[in-house]
Amino acid sequence: MTLFRTFEPGLPKVRVPKGGTSLLAHAPLRASPDDLVRMSFLLVPGFDVMSLSAAVGALQAANRAMQREVFRWRLESWEGQPVRSEEGWCLPVEGAARPAELTAAIWVCARTRANLSDVPEGLPDHLRALWRADRLIGGIGSAAFVLAEAGILSGHRLTLRWEDQPAFQAHWPELVAARDLYCIDRRIATCAGGIASADMMLQLVAAQCGLSIAQEAMHGCLLSSVRSGQVDQISPILSRVPGRNRSLLRAVEVIEQDYLEPDCLDRAEAAAGVSRRQLQRLFQSHLSKTPSGHIADLRVAHGRSLLEHTKMSVAEIALASGFEQTPAFSKMFRRRYGVRPSQFTHVHHGSRSAMQGR
Repeated sequence: MTLFRTFEPGLPKVRVPKGGTSLLAHAPLRASPDDLVRMSFLLVPGFDVMSLSAAVGALQAANRAMQREVFRWRLESWEGQPVRSEEGWCLPVEGAARPAELTAAIWVCARTRANLSDVPEGLPDHLRALWRADRLIGGIGSAAFVLAEAGILSGHRLTLRWEDQPAFQAHWPELVAARDLYCIDRRIATCAGGIASADMMLQLVAAQCGLSIAQEAMHGCLLSSVRSGQVDQISPILSRVPGRNRSLLRAVEVIEQDYLEPDCLDRAEAAAGVSRRQLQRLFQSHLSKTPSGHIADLRVAHGRSLLEHTKMSVAEIALASGFEQTPAFSKMFRRRYGVRPSQFTHVHHGSRSAMQGR
């Protein structure tokens, strides 16, 4: 039985926008005259080493399965200088970004919590040139920020790390990010990073080399299966909420979908089908918090994402995060993260500047 469920007839395939096609229906990536599929991994300061390693490891496993070099890649930075990762490692690269004629695909690797200030000047123009040259453009981690800045995501299904999605939507409300592990839509491929980078690359290997090679590469990565891109980045509520109380599960699901809505608690109560007092007892018993506390936690996390990625004021962020009053947001934020929002912004941007200057 094949382990690539995404490719089996009758089973869900990679979802695409109306009128779109997936990479699986697209022609394989073009090889160079020496029959190699050349790829570039362009590292943005603060990139995630785990995501990069998972992607490269899957390609290396595919080469072993083919018993010859099919995929060749190189690490690049915008100016060819070493790049410091989110983990603090300074990685040398093989050179600066290459023109379209020297690569079939480019994978931009950006930090878990990306920021537009990290995007090298000129990179968006470079990506647009590659796009016009019919190359595959990929984003790993939260590189969708970079691809959106290049203006090539319109009409494509896309994803990025779930923590960064509130800020992404604030920057580009016209682009809707899915919470999928990865999305492959025509010549745009985006991935939330982590081990999902290997899942996405193995899908590409299957499209390029066939299922049997992709399966062998999968085993070479010590994976028992390849996850569909449509898998949610967040584990199912059933696996995160102790017990199997249906009222509690329904309430948590509604809260996690609608936590920014003013009537979120009323919606959760209606979905649970129990009184507010009963719902509070369920939350306290199973989650050691109240429904209101769970809503507040989600709103504060939303606010943190906006603090990291936008230039909105604390008052604007408080309102956008569902708090009617700024002091209430500041109080909850300090309780959760140990600092006031204004202090967090100063420390966060200061550490980012230090990373770029090292």
